[in-house]
Amino acid sequence: MLQLHRSSLSLIVCLSATPLLAVSVLGARRPSIEGHYPSARAAIAACQQWQKQEGLFSTGTAEQSTQTRIRTCVVDLDRPLVLGHRYSVVVGAHYNRPLENLHRKLSQRFPFQLQTDDTDL
Repeated sequence: MLQLHRSSLSLIVCLSATPLLAVSVLGARRPSIEGHYPSARAAIAACQQWQKQEGLFSTGTAEQSTQTRIRTCVVDLDRPLVLGHRYSVVVGAHYNRPLENLHRKLSQRFPFQLQTDDTDL
C-alpha cells in the first residue's frame, strides 16, 4: 500500500512539474526586447510610420465629436519602449461613445536602448 502511494505521488509531482519546466525553457529562448532600435528617437520614428498605416475615426456625440487616429503611440521610458495602441474600430466610422469607452488592444512594441539624450522627449 505504501509503495503504491509513493509511486502515485511521484507521478503527480512529475506531471505537475513538467509544464513548469517547459514554460521556463521556452521563456529562456525568447529573445530580449531591448535594443531593437538604437535610440528613443528611432523607436518613435518607427512608431509614427506604423501609426500612419491607418487613418482616422470619430467618436462622441454630434455636439462634441472628436476625430482621432486609429493607431497611437505612447513612450514608456521606464522599460524603455514605445507602445503602439490600436483602437478596435473601422477607418472613417463614427462611434457614439466617449473615446475612453472604446476598446483598445496593444498591437506593437518599439523597444529601444535608453540613452541620456533621450530623457528630454
